[in-house]
Amino acid sequence: MKPGIHERIYEFCFNTEFCQRFSALLATYPLIPSQRIEHDLGYDVEFKIKEENYTTSVFLQHKVPHFVQHRKGRNARFYDSHDGAYYRFSLSNDQHNVLRKLAQKHAGVYYCAPLFYTRDKLTQYVTTSTIYTNSVWLPLRSTNLVGSGTHNLTYSVDGSLAHIHSETDQVSIIKLTDFENLKNLPVPRESYLAQAYSENTLNEMGSLADELMELTFPNSEAVSGQMNRHYEIVDRLEKSTEKIQYILGNIYDVSWLLLRS
Repeated sequence: MKPGIHERIYEFCFNTEFCQRFSALLATYPLIPSQRIEHDLGYDVEFKIKEENYTTSVFLQHKVPHFVQHRKGRNARFYDSHDGAYYRFSLSNDQHNVLRKLAQKHAGVYYCAPLFYTRDKLTQYVTTSTIYTNSVWLPLRSTNLVGSGTHNLTYSVDGSLAHIHSETDQVSIIKLTDFENLKNLPVPRESYLAQAYSENTLNEMGSLADELMELTFPNSEAVSGQMNRHYEIVDRLEKSTEKIQYILGNIYDVSWLLLRS
């Protein structure tokens, strides 16, 4: 059965309840990258958790699954891996691999998915503040990188078992009710994002700026192609600037950025 709830709605409801439940542990508000930056970072939200004299981070990518109750046709291998009904969502290969690499630096990187799929259940759990206890976290560190082709993640109805297909590796699952015991899982806050993106991004910005300066418009026939390239470079520079601003603000706590024209 197709999910009866929208992923963004589930994400909003989950994040709201998480902040309420763990307000005493949160070091700041949830950090949500823009959709443009999310493509590069892979996650929907970062929660900073207070750990004595430092903070740790938990990164979540929310997913809303299909629910499959009967064994038939091509889903037989999915059904058999759980000996019954299961939940399934498709992996975005690029996103999964970005998250998997992030998980090598931060243990606290998870897919966050519900143990329900209907609007009625969403309404019930929002009303009773139990979305958190009716969801699971699937740790990315327990998975492998995926290659080309279609990949699906399935998990059991009770959230106790998960598999990635077409891989033979089983994904371990940590249920959300165990979050109180996860405080020593994420590594201390470190500048992974800066290490991963800043140098490459700044180098790219420098190259783009040089190319932009070299663009000339010698005759009318060249204007169209040159202008298209001009707009493409400006768009990429804006995206890179936004990425650097995010990194500086959330890794180095810099609240402003001065650019020299």
